[in-house]
Amino acid sequence: MLNRTKVATAAIAVALAVGGAGRADAADPVAGSGWTVAASPVADTVLTGAAETAPGTTWAAGFQITQQGKVSLHSPVLLVRAGADRQGWVTATTAPLPDGARTRFNAVSARSSRDGWLVGDDNSAVGGIVTEHWDGASWKLVSAPVPSDTLADTAGFLGVSGSGSHDAWAVGWAQVSGGGDNNPNGILTGLVDHWDGTGWTQAALPQLSGDWALNAVTEVGPGDVWAVGASMDDDQPLLLHFDGHSWTHVATPQYQGVFGEFNAIAARGPHDVWVAGRTMLDDADGGVGHALVEHWDGRTWRQVATPAAAGRAASLALDPAGVVVVGRTTLAPYPGPGSDGYAMSYTAGTWHSLGLPAGTLFDPSGVVVSAQGRVTAVGTVSDPTVAIPQSVLLTGLG
Repeated sequence: MLNRTKVATAAIAVALAVGGAGRADAADPVAGSGWTVAASPVADTVLTGAAETAPGTTWAAGFQITQQGKVSLHSPVLLVRAGADRQGWVTATTAPLPDGARTRFNAVSARSSRDGWLVGDDNSAVGGIVTEHWDGASWKLVSAPVPSDTLADTAGFLGVSGSGSHDAWAVGWAQVSGGGDNNPNGILTGLVDHWDGTGWTQAALPQLSGDWALNAVTEVGPGDVWAVGASMDDDQPLLLHFDGHSWTHVATPQYQGVFGEFNAIAARGPHDVWVAGRTMLDDADGGVGHALVEHWDGRTWRQVATPAAAGRAASLALDPAGVVVVGRTTLAPYPGPGSDGYAMSYTAGTWHSLGLPAGTLFDPSGVVVSAQGRVTAVGTVSDPTVAIPQSVLLTGLG
């Protein structure tokens, strides 16, 4: 699955719904939609996630793609937008990497303006998986360990969450040796590391058969952590839980469909946890699939019905009254006319569209909601009729 690590030859898009007032500077309105479009400060970049560091200040993380002959090179990118800054989105300076080191920023999180994380890929020049910590003044590069049998530069984190500067969790994957003669490239295994304030430590995980990986994590509290992903062998959603002592494999919640995956998770508390991903209703279902949303009330998981046009859910975030989910519609194959992104909120048992503009070929990959109701979604835009996709930012009212 590894949806957040896919390399798209696309431009960036940042969708920003502003609850209350304000608009993006130097932006052109999209007629009738309440959304605006502005140029991105970095070209040829894929954005993978967003986080709010302080009221009105948002980070968007990802990576820039440059072509060197037949090889695509990745350089990490972090954008920042302060609500009171008329410059809009600008490039932020992160910790420098060793000469020649390449990575992607696959996920970003922030607990406050003085505590944030960026996580990326394994790199031998760094000595492990690239992670960077923000202490309110600067970014510091910290490497995270991988299993000893990991093949060279074939591991990474796709999600990160923490309750403080001395407690954070990162999840992802590692390609490790094994699988016999029929599998010279090894097998894919889930990876969890814990940050204790001084360094990352690899966590012991339950033994699962076949290929599997973790896409996202949320820490409810020091003794209550959830991680989600997918098992590739049987194409089923995957759910793990940490109770303060050990990680356990939780039985996949019942859902409508034959195949599925979990891509995102968020929690308001131990009795209010949400996951989102994709379900394939049958063997003939299109590649986009349908949105899969589940809710944990502290005792049981329950699938939440979603609109038929809502395809694979890429990300979700809590809002003051419920939850916001973003993904691609099921109206047409991607890329192509009718293949648009959606953003919808779930409050009082009902889904409400946030009205992303149609015809944009927007494919969201991440979303964050501020305490004031500002929604920021990031992703890619790719127009098959244009040789070189153009970077854009989408901004609007939610």
